[in-house]
Amino acid sequence: MHAPTQLEVTTGMGYSRMHILAGQMAEFIRGLGWNATPIGNDTTISVPMAVQAGLGHAGRHGRLITWERGPLVRILKIFTDLPLPQSPLAHDGIIRFCEVCKKCARHCPAGALPMGSRSFDPVCDANNPGVYKWYGDEKACLDYWNQVGSGCSICFRVCAFTKKEGLLHDVAKWFIRNVPALNPLLVWADDLLGYGRMSDPRKYWET
Repeated sequence: MHAPTQLEVTTGMGYSRMHILAGQMAEFIRGLGWNATPIGNDTTISVPMAVQAGLGHAGRHGRLITWERGPLVRILKIFTDLPLPQSPLAHDGIIRFCEVCKKCARHCPAGALPMGSRSFDPVCDANNPGVYKWYGDEKACLDYWNQVGSGCSICFRVCAFTKKEGLLHDVAKWFIRNVPALNPLLVWADDLLGYGRMSDPRKYWET
């Protein structure tokens, strides 16, 4: 994964496909006799709803982080009166890890992500106050997008939860869940192993 780049098409593909999937799922629910309204990346704020649905938690970069895919997810919603059980919240080890990691904030070229603790206080007019979270300077983020001519995604690229599936990473996530005292060591190891390091763009073109 290279970022930022105008060659990045995965995000656009995700947004395009979510409308097809949402429409199909909504039609299936209607076939069961219930009301269903498919919604993509609009109408409601996706991350809080995803947190309520137990999919993950909002990370330091303000995006949803899941245990299975890290921040590399896109969210669609379906409003329905189909009776469903309430999902439990995801394990909060994600937040505990974000509190000590700070990798996304360290690598943000716009300086838009906070290094400090969560708070209730917004940092720019684009923030909605009153929620206990990390507030990013979304205006600075957008200014950088305009500067490079594309979405940035560096915070996704360097996030410690952006990993391929594998036993080593499963073990690391087990410790994040169950032994949070080791989080500083895991952050150090993540840096030591080179995760999140800038790739040589020449190698992209050679392959």
